[in-house]
Amino acid sequence: MKLYIAAAAVPLADYYGFYVPRMTPFFKTTGGNEIEVVVSTARTVQCWSWGSYNGAGFATVHNDAWISYFASNKYFALMQFKGLNMIVCKLGTAAGTATTGDVMIIPATQSAPDGTNVNNPLPLAVSTTPLLASSFNSLLTACNSVNPAIIAGSDEYLGTMTFISSADTAFANIIQTVAYPGTNSADAFPGAITLNNNADAATRYDITAAANVATTWLIGTTKLNALLLFKQAASAAWTDVRSVMEICGPQAGSTIPTDLVLTAGNDGNGAPCTAAFNYDVGAVDFNVLTNYNERAQRWCRWCSAPANSGTNEVHLADFVPPTTSNRKLTGITVMSAITTGVINLATDAETTFTVQEPVDVAASACGKTGQTTKINTKGQTVEFTMKSPVPLAVGQHVMWQEITGTPVAFQLSGNLPTNSVECTCGTYTW
Repeated sequence: MKLYIAAAAVPLADYYGFYVPRMTPFFKTTGGNEIEVVVSTARTVQCWSWGSYNGAGFATVHNDAWISYFASNKYFALMQFKGLNMIVCKLGTAAGTATTGDVMIIPATQSAPDGTNVNNPLPLAVSTTPLLASSFNSLLTACNSVNPAIIAGSDEYLGTMTFISSADTAFANIIQTVAYPGTNSADAFPGAITLNNNADAATRYDITAAANVATTWLIGTTKLNALLLFKQAASAAWTDVRSVMEICGPQAGSTIPTDLVLTAGNDGNGAPCTAAFNYDVGAVDFNVLTNYNERAQRWCRWCSAPANSGTNEVHLADFVPPTTSNRKLTGITVMSAITTGVINLATDAETTFTVQEPVDVAASACGKTGQTTKINTKGQTVEFTMKSPVPLAVGQHVMWQEITGTPVAFQLSGNLPTNSVECTCGTYTW
């Protein structure tokens, strides 16, 4: 769940209440229904979840006879989500941070209401009775197509929340409306989401140097400013109600350090991403006693990613790209929702597009100089040592050149006979 306070905007009350689709937030160990929240700025925010013990509030069809009384009344928006939980957050009345605003993310997981389609975060998307999943069509049924409202007040108790919004934002403009959740495993997430897998220019996903790629994006390079580039049809800037980019990785051996400074755009001056949240699913769930630590332990951060010529960008300051065998990066998941509600995804297995450039080894790094080779003598052996300043990777080459006197070509009378040349590097011979 994303909450956004625009730059310089002043909330009218300390506490805000939101009816939420089915979600399981992460409760703090301190108790009191307080849940985890991460913020993009120094703003202090607290949130609580009211409903079932784990937040799994499932919408039911709201067709009680008495609701006709509210049919033309704005207070219907308070009652439309029958069976759903409420998130209450203390946002404070301080103005939104200048230039960037403040973004608050409530991390959550989701579970199937009936135990089926458990691999799908949004199962049973076409269900209408009696239990509704948190898909777009189901929630429209639950709220009789009435827009949702936000309530606010001086404390966290519903009875004192005396402010109510005008419910003037269409439900279709608030959540992702593309029908990517499915009712079977074949259509389940992520199979029906557009994958950015570098199959073509329209699915570009990359991390590379922010400037002078040919001279700075090198194997074994030290700290440099880099860009995460993600091709999408529209911006993923979080100033839009549905837009946000989520960047995740494994807690152990992460490609992107969790404390790296990430900002929106390409110059390092954009809105900062949130702090990292470690997903330890089930760690504080009293129904999960064992084995939760065997699940994939991951972290995620949420960013604004404005568009630049059709590519959404996030700036990475002082990034040290790891050296890999193919000179590309893996182990990063990017899930990005744009202004239209469409989601693109790149998984851990996807490789970035731009390869790291090879590094020249200085002549002083080579040993065994002064050896003589003859044009027409068989069985010659040439030995040398090389001290590379960076780890070796695919695409690096050793070239033997004639540099003394008048350069001469290797004068071969024909093709080299099979197995006539043997090379050994360390313990490997070919």
